[in-house]
Amino acid sequence: VVDGSKTQQLVFFINPGAGGFAGTVVIDYIAFGEEPEGIIASDVFQDHFDVDSSLTSFTSIGGGYTLTRNGSELVVTGDGTTTMWDPLGYTIRNPNTWEPTDIDVSDNNKLFIKVKSSAENTALRIDVQDIDGFVNTQGSVTKIVGTEFQVIEYNYAGTYSDLGFGGTPCTMNTAP
Repeated sequence: VVDGSKTQQLVFFINPGAGGFAGTVVIDYIAFGEEPEGIIASDVFQDHFDVDSSLTSFTSIGGGYTLTRNGSELVVTGDGTTTMWDPLGYTIRNPNTWEPTDIDVSDNNKLFIKVKSSAENTALRIDVQDIDGFVNTQGSVTKIVGTEFQVIEYNYAGTYSDLGFGGTPCTMNTAP
């Protein structure tokens, strides 16, 4: 079972079962906790992508993707060669020291993301991974992204059941 009190990473999938994404997904911010109102502030975790070091939070980038920053927006560009289930791994880091850290989302397990895509009906799946490498693959949450900015809520309540394959973390060797 995924430990929501020790969330360490987010795993992004764009059109996960399709592959070949040729377009852009633009993220204005991500925030765990309560829905942002006015000034975006979360007592759990947030990233506004307003500094270049935000790009280095992506510790794994699937083939065919490039990441750039446009002002305070993260731009994920797919060149059409992406394969199915090619992830973008985002490591949660302390906003002051930029050291990897874990956060507790077990009580307040909603993720809000302000996002848009250049392609209609882009599917964006975001999984939560804990410090032991367990990912909420059995209770994954996928949302459809439009071509205009919108705030999308991902609710992980009740989804912390990892496929795990015999109690082992989901890795490249044990992935479904």
